[in-house]
Amino acid sequence: MDNTATYEQHLGLIRSSVNRISRFSRLALRELFILLLPLVVLMLGQLIYLFSPSEEVNNYFTDKRNLINMVFVKNGWGWNLIIFTIFCVAKLRKGVKIKPITIIRLALITGWWWVFTQWCFGLPIMDRLFVLTGGKCSNIPTIQAERYIQKFPALGEFFSKKDSEPLVQEAIISSSTCRSIKGEWTGGHDPSGHVFLLSISWIFLMIELTHSLAHEVDIVQHHTNVLKKLLLTIHKRQFTQTLQVLGDYPEILILFLCFLWTWMLLMTGIYFHSMTEKLFGLFWCYLGIVTVYIAPRFMKNDS
Repeated sequence: MDNTATYEQHLGLIRSSVNRISRFSRLALRELFILLLPLVVLMLGQLIYLFSPSEEVNNYFTDKRNLINMVFVKNGWGWNLIIFTIFCVAKLRKGVKIKPITIIRLALITGWWWVFTQWCFGLPIMDRLFVLTGGKCSNIPTIQAERYIQKFPALGEFFSKKDSEPLVQEAIISSSTCRSIKGEWTGGHDPSGHVFLLSISWIFLMIELTHSLAHEVDIVQHHTNVLKKLLLTIHKRQFTQTLQVLGDYPEILILFLCFLWTWMLLMTGIYFHSMTEKLFGLFWCYLGIVTVYIAPRFMKNDS
């Protein structure tokens, strides 16, 4: 058997395996690709990390204060809501109806993001997991701790000082509060909030985008043609036409944001967190996606 025949045989096996997974999961092939991409990106990031020189690497993306992280990632879900709202409004102006299920899914995914990263009857889920596994906010400067106790007197009993060092440990404040009082989130198992946010953002936006463009025979070709139009207007400095293209094809904004999330996910995969923490963050992302997008398909077919 020559190499060509061998390759064709292997490709056939891959196709049949992917088709079986697609049928079992009730996912279209493009949805399966969207769902698996964050995992592939994290694996790629881990490989780059493992085969990179062992010395410490310092670049723009290893600094958590880089512009993209501070402006976009730190406000990630806000950007998702803004861009998706623009997308929906543009569709409505074209006379395309937005299905109620789309708004319901948006609300459910937003709620899942909220309880995992912001608040869940106190600490968000990711912080509860961290604290339950022995994590705490440490090394808070004394003056910051005193200010915090003054603001929340009932929490004073949870602080402890060691000798005369400005060392304060507190086990019930959130990670965001810990950062705001200049403490360090130490110990415990820290499920990557960055991986959770970037992955669920990519999956949500891309699945909704593909659903809205389901009438297109070739979505890739459609996006390619739209991007060509946009780049042509930018090249010719026809900025009024550029805005017109963005208004006519708001999916460009979603694609740009998804590219940004994927790139930052790769940077997270290379430079931050252990692989276990990254996979744990991805697990909680998948849990929300399965609940909102996949589980209803099984219930619908079984009823």
